[in-house]
Amino acid sequence: MWTLQELLAPRLLLFLSRDWEILGTKAELAEELGQTTPIPVSILRFEEEIRDVSVAQRMSWASRRETTRIEDEAYCLMGIFDINMPMLYGEGRKAFQRLQEEIMRTSTDTSLFAWGRVKNCKWDDLAPRNNQHDHFVPESYLLAPNTLSFSDSGSVKFDPHAGFPVVSGDVQSTLRRVKSDEGK
Repeated sequence: MWTLQELLAPRLLLFLSRDWEILGTKAELAEELGQTTPIPVSILRFEEEIRDVSVAQRMSWASRRETTRIEDEAYCLMGIFDINMPMLYGEGRKAFQRLQEEIMRTSTDTSLFAWGRVKNCKWDDLAPRNNQHDHFVPESYLLAPNTLSFSDSGSVKFDPHAGFPVVSGDVQSTLRRVKSDEGK
């Protein structure tokens, strides 16, 4: 078993079999790793810098990972976001909230807020519903409750010149249409 940082950080990483036979390097196995993890091959091969990938995409890499302690869901991401914060075991989910607050403090990347129903959503899905039939809607909060909330955010990119996250598919075309309507 490996952690996300152990896979991302080293330039040279050897994969070995149970019998200590070399299976290949991270660069050689990048295609296979890219198919089994949500991490782009360009990141695994150091062709693209991690800091150039949107916050939402980086969060999506951790969305299916499981940790022994709840706090480690946040603490294991500190290096990926270049965040320093005290580790306070016993705080539970508050650790993930603190991580997001530190990301907000140190980054202008608003894709941090592109979590929840991102894939195949329509413009109306982006706003939380507030009618009597709806119950607790986690998407109505600014910060995500956990990394799993970013599982559909792997295609979210951030363009600092646009001022908002850019999502592929329906949402992206809707955002373009809305922006052009604003100019009229």
